[in-house]
Amino acid sequence: MQDDDRACKFFKWLDTSICCTSGAATTPIVIAKFNRLEHVMEVANEELKQAHALAATALERERVTKRKDDRTKAARTISKKKAKKLTIAVVVLGVMFIVLLILSTRLGEVKIRKMCLP
Repeated sequence: MQDDDRACKFFKWLDTSICCTSGAATTPIVIAKFNRLEHVMEVANEELKQAHALAATALERERVTKRKDDRTKAARTISKKKAKKLTIAVVVLGVMFIVLLILSTRLGEVKIRKMCLP
């Protein structure tokens, strides 16, 4: 029984009177093909791992850029609000200055007239 097992490494025969000659001839071919397929599978798994790593880094970059974009949008909104407030303040200040100038000249003329009259 041990001789049959050594002669035929692909099958284990229960009937020891049958000898497997075709199994002994095809076993190296099958093993070589299996090894090739195993190698292809390892290469594919490695490529898959690399693809997952690249996808993870791309997602992280996307998250970082989205955070930066959100921050810049918030800063832009705050800047626009501040600019609007400052514009309103400048306009109000200008109007107040003009009103003060007009009032001071009018009041100045009134005082001068009163002072000139006997």
